[in-house]
Amino acid sequence: MKKAPQKPIRPLLLSLVIGMTLLSAFTSQCYASPSPSDDAWNPIVSNLYYEVWWFDAQTENGEFICCVIAVMGNIEKNATARIDLIIWTADGGIDKVTWFYPFSKFRASAEKLDISVEDSFARETPPFYEVFLSNGTVSCYIHYTAEMPPWKKPKPRPDSYGDWIVIVPKGKVSGWYNIAGKQHEITGIGYHDHMYCLTPVVDGYVGLPNMWGRILGERTVVAFGKAPANYKPVAVFFPDNVYEPDRVIMEIDNYSLKIVGYGENVVIYLKLAISRQCLIYRAKAWEAYRGLISAEGYILTKTFKRHLKGEGIIYFALAV
Repeated sequence: MKKAPQKPIRPLLLSLVIGMTLLSAFTSQCYASPSPSDDAWNPIVSNLYYEVWWFDAQTENGEFICCVIAVMGNIEKNATARIDLIIWTADGGIDKVTWFYPFSKFRASAEKLDISVEDSFARETPPFYEVFLSNGTVSCYIHYTAEMPPWKKPKPRPDSYGDWIVIVPKGKVSGWYNIAGKQHEITGIGYHDHMYCLTPVVDGYVGLPNMWGRILGERTVVAFGKAPANYKPVAVFFPDNVYEPDRVIMEIDNYSLKIVGYGENVVIYLKLAISRQCLIYRAKAWEAYRGLISAEGYILTKTFKRHLKGEGIIYFALAV
């Protein structure tokens, strides 16, 4: 089993400060309700095509598990299917496995989540979702029961291609993973989302720098993202309703990320500490990592102040 190297976040990322106005107001009505086809296969014929289904879990014994099925490239020429399994073990270790397949091995429905690559698959029977990854040696199965409604950001134009849909902001999970012939049980909470887009470059990369992450707390879920300069930063908060601030500022400083959201009579503040990051991709000009985050902050309105606290996973890519 290949152990992922540990490296500090590079200084080029440290000075990132982003503040841009979002299209939607800070309201519980700023999102559209996803349909089953939003979690289905949404391809387009382009060298820049990239689509990913993300599943993760936080177990009761302190493990974090990340399962990814992705397709990238021109589906009529040279597209590739990629599968990632990362396990942050409770004792501080990281197990990381990636395997690639030709596009001919990929099968998918355009009506609902029902995708497969060889023996691996992901499928849905709402409110239940499941993912199974296997390369014949390493395997993982996670079953989700959604506890929060899904979220979908309205498109700026009906004809625009690309979307990010949080299908399961938070759900109960159960399952297992098998590494080195030993099976480990999974019980805890988890998250699932789906993204597809046209990337600025052929190898499935969405600009420098970019980041994505999610935090699961006892009462609150936060999903956030920032792609290249021509995209707006997004932070979505799932307490009692779905909230998307008018303006979001993200600041990176060494091993911490600060997210501040401003809405009418509302301020949201979160500070995240990044740890146990592992390298998942290296190219000539950039590198991509996944890591764990712990977060603490608050939502402040005229009538109440709610403390926010949770843990999660972050993805970030930066120039080298």
